[in-house]
Amino acid sequence: MNRRIVALAVPALLAAILAAGMPIFAQSATTTPPPAPTLRFFQQFITDAAIVDKQWWGAEMRWQGGAVPPFENADGFLLTPTIAISPVKNLEVGGTISYIKYDLDRSFHGTSGETGLGDLTIYGKYRFLHQGHFDVTGGVTFSLPTGSESDGLGTGKFVPSIFGAMRMQAGDGSFLGEAGFRFNHDSTVLDADLQAKTSTFLGGGYIWEPAKSLAVSGELTVESERYDGASSDFRLTGGVQWMGLPHSVLRGALSAGLSDGAPDYEIILGYAYTF
Repeated sequence: MNRRIVALAVPALLAAILAAGMPIFAQSATTTPPPAPTLRFFQQFITDAAIVDKQWWGAEMRWQGGAVPPFENADGFLLTPTIAISPVKNLEVGGTISYIKYDLDRSFHGTSGETGLGDLTIYGKYRFLHQGHFDVTGGVTFSLPTGSESDGLGTGKFVPSIFGAMRMQAGDGSFLGEAGFRFNHDSTVLDADLQAKTSTFLGGGYIWEPAKSLAVSGELTVESERYDGASSDFRLTGGVQWMGLPHSVLRGALSAGLSDGAPDYEIILGYAYTF
């Protein structure tokens, strides 16, 4: 895709997302007391069946060891802001992009590591069923080639995906189940030709609120191979969230990789402002 077109399209897309949320932002100033935030999973933020109440502005820091997908022998750091907005009832749109720093265990095509922005992901999802404590949601994501494939920071391709998810309240928490397909494209990353495969991703988990302003979660996620010769990404993640400040969520999690394509370990720290 032409880089100039991408450079123009990315600000326009982000501006559209922000514009959609401005009326809601203005309304939120008179909302008292603040609503309880819609708690989300760590690895399944986008594919979660939940819809934000109005807006979610968050950022996460992730330290990954043993793999920094798509690289299976690397360590890295990611700083990832995320925006999610519900412009109308049952609809959520948003976007996320990571600042990535990775170091390879050994030089690959003359590169031992790079730093920069990765690919931008935008998404939209709609809650088709909201009956009592049971939700069903479907959506799409689009990965835009904003990261440099020659530096290993992106794929250089437009990559769409589709997904469906359900949430069901049980006791003081909720179960999540989700599944989808990612339509990857052949790519050249760090001068290496990658033959793409359509990957399948599955996930599930439980988020529990044992006390006011506190939530703990466990989730299991897996995505099949995205390219020939690559490994699947299989992770087990446990997290804690604290909502003791108005509009705010403090988030932290640990993840263990269960396949070669996933980081051996991942440390996640984040903050979100919601309303």
